Amino acid sequence: MADKRRDAAGGMTLVIFLLGLFSVVITVLYFDLRVKYAQLKDRNAELAASQVLLMVPDSQAEALAQWLETHPRETERLLKQVETKANEGDGVATDDSVKETESIPKALVPEVISENSDGVKVIALPNGGIRVTTRDEKIEKKQ
Repeated sequence: MADKRRDAAGGMTLVIFLLGLFSVVITVLYFDLRVKYAQLKDRNAELAASQVLLMVPDSQAEALAQWLETHPRETERLLKQVETKANEGDGVATDDSVKETESIPKALVPEVISENSDGVKVIALPNGGIRVTTRDEKIEKKQ
């Protein structure tokens, strides 16, 4: 009978030890995930603050995506325009944006960035956006 009690006590000790170990492991994993989640949340906020959103109809989305991929120089120029406009909105101006705003009149003229063989034009707008159109407009063509 004493042996049975020792076996039961040993089994209970083992169960208590395993439950304690399990609790420690779960607690460590919880805090690890909590730290990773906080880091991801900060990274998400950083990316959201730096993104540029282009809204186009579904029918033109693929053409615009292809144009952005095939014209990296113009895409970079558009992103700089957006950054300049964002900085002006914050009251912060870079040296380049100051030079541009001094030499360009208030009534900015949109300019054609590119045009394909089908007559689809990508036009940089004064507010920093772009327009994809097939219309013939009297606008300045960028060389």
